[in-house]
Amino acid sequence: FILLNIQILFAQILFAQENEITDIQIQGNNSVATSTIFSLIHSQVGDKYNLTTVDNDLKAIYNSGYFSDVRVDLKKQEQGLTLLFIVKEKSLVSKIKFAGNKELKEEDLRKELTLKTGIPISQKDIKESIEKLTVLAKDNGHYFAKIDSKIEDEGKTVTFLIDEGKKIKIKEITLLGNNAFSAFKLKWKMTTSTGDFYKETELQADIEKLLFFYKTNGYPMVSIQKPEVVYDKEKDGIIININIEEGHLFKIKEINFSGNTIFKTEELKKMVTTKSSDSYSVKSIALDRNKIMDAYFEQGYVTTSVIPDAEFETKESTADIIYKIKEGGKSYLEKIS
Repeated sequence: FILLNIQILFAQILFAQENEITDIQIQGNNSVATSTIFSLIHSQVGDKYNLTTVDNDLKAIYNSGYFSDVRVDLKKQEQGLTLLFIVKEKSLVSKIKFAGNKELKEEDLRKELTLKTGIPISQKDIKESIEKLTVLAKDNGHYFAKIDSKIEDEGKTVTFLIDEGKKIKIKEITLLGNNAFSAFKLKWKMTTSTGDFYKETELQADIEKLLFFYKTNGYPMVSIQKPEVVYDKEKDGIIININIEEGHLFKIKEINFSGNTIFKTEELKKMVTTKSSDSYSVKSIALDRNKIMDAYFEQGYVTTSVIPDAEFETKESTADIIYKIKEGGKSYLEKIS
């Protein structure tokens, strides 16, 4: 572990407290842009010297992960004080390798890397790369994949050690809490299914699909907990449990408009397909919003914005929809001859 080397002499501090910063300089950086370092520094020219601020600047520069050592020198000038931040860059990564991967292709692995060659080694980039590689492995059926890293040549070479493990398929998908719709109907909306390899990102997308389906069919208060994904040794496969809290079925009570002067309210009501007593549907509301926008555009009001809002009455399980309209000015096309 490399300790942060902060060298501020006591004598310098005594006179610095009363001095204004007139210049800030950076020294020792080669591959890291000076502007990048300046973006980490809160001390500014014109400020009075502040020990706490400079100390935080040193920590921020070091914690960026680009440097193995950072220090500051204070130089007393006639006009004021110059801060000289002296940095020592970490070695540049020149080679990234993979070991242990059998089914996972190197070209696919490289696409996931946050760590890149030609920049100083960063533990943050290595950690993010491992996380992304792990997701890739699991999305390709390697549920038990384990990935680590090895740093060699003083940080110039990084090897990702991959233990793919055996591929595991989904054995069961159980939906809990669904009363309004059958498990068969809900599973039909999903891409994830039994017999497939478990893919984390695919399951996340399926949860969004289920939420949208419910909200399109009258259940705006629906919520779905994070799916429970476990490995069953006896079945030698993945078991997925999805817990759904449907909430109540909501009906549309009233549909209103605000901000409209170009079109009368009755005209707008005829444009929308959603009617009172219909089941609440985010999809239908969005389509109606587009119809209103189109009507305004056809009249030349191309900067018009329409924002639908819903007010829910939970006791009655009803919703009032209001389309908030900002009409803007009319635009004209000039003929160019």
